[in-house]
Amino acid sequence: MKTTIDVSDELLARVKRRARKVGKPLRVLFEEGLRLVLDGASEPTAYVLPDFSLFPEMIVEDPFAKRVRRR
Repeated sequence: MKTTIDVSDELLARVKRRARKVGKPLRVLFEEGLRLVLDGASEPTAYVLPDFSLFPEMIVEDPFAKRVRRR
């Protein structure tokens, strides 16, 4: 399939140099790059806030606390 994308001049120059160096067409390098990103992508995980409280007995219940998972 053919498509059009906007690529920065600097990035395109780097890709062209790499393509010449490794002897592959630009299309192949773009496909390899996309596969690397997609295969290495994982589902985003929720950030867990560390407990930095000094006096846990003084913590007042926060109505939004149920939205945040603690360790």
